[in-house]
Amino acid sequence: MRLRAVQNGFTLIEALVVLAVVGLVAALNYPMVDRSIGTLQERQARAQVLGALSGARDEAIRTAAPVDLAAMPGNRGLVWASHSAPIGEGLTVRLSAAPIRFYPDGSASAGQVELDARSGRTIWSIGRYDGHAEEVSPDGT
Repeated sequence: MRLRAVQNGFTLIEALVVLAVVGLVAALNYPMVDRSIGTLQERQARAQVLGALSGARDEAIRTAAPVDLAAMPGNRGLVWASHSAPIGEGLTVRLSAAPIRFYPDGSASAGQVELDARSGRTIWSIGRYDGHAEEVSPDGT
């Protein structure tokens, strides 16, 4: 009488079916993951811009000297004093009046900062008298 050996493991067909299912699930979820990453990058870029605006104003008040806020080369972020706030890939930031100067009394030379992203444009208006940033709609209202 001959005994048959017990074989453990997966066949090649079973392994290929599992890989095909995993690949299909990954392909179907990629657009959603890509959008989520883009949304997070845009949210972080908005926070970077607001932080730069606040930081430049605070630096002017703290040092009792004017501080200029300017766009980095290629509009890839903002710089002021010895600080910088780079933004994510595929995003750009522009100043309507370069540079925007913040004064020791908290006021500013006024202007606008624009952040261009895949989902659209965000614009902040810088108040001349208080130096604070206020988000405005792209049409200026």
